[in-house]
Amino acid sequence: MAVNPVPLLGGKSVYCINEQQMEEAHKLTEQTGEASVKIQAFIEEAQEELTRNEQAALAFMLIKRLKDTSVH
Repeated sequence: MAVNPVPLLGGKSVYCINEQQMEEAHKLTEQTGEASVKIQAFIEEAQEELTRNEQAALAFMLIKRLKDTSVH
C-alpha cells in the first residue's frame, strides 16, 4: 500500500530565518575546516538517506530543538 507524503511546505509561518543567519550558515558550511567537513558530510548523508519531506522534518526539528534549548 502506497503512503502519500505529508506536505511540509506552505501554511502558517512558525519560524523566521533572516538573510544574515542564512549567509552565516552558508559561510560555516562552505569554509575550510573541521566544522565545514562535518556539516557537508551530514548534509550529503541526509540527502542520500532521507526523502525531501524527511529532510524538511529533520530541519524543522533541529531548529525547534535549538530554540527549545537556547540560553537567553
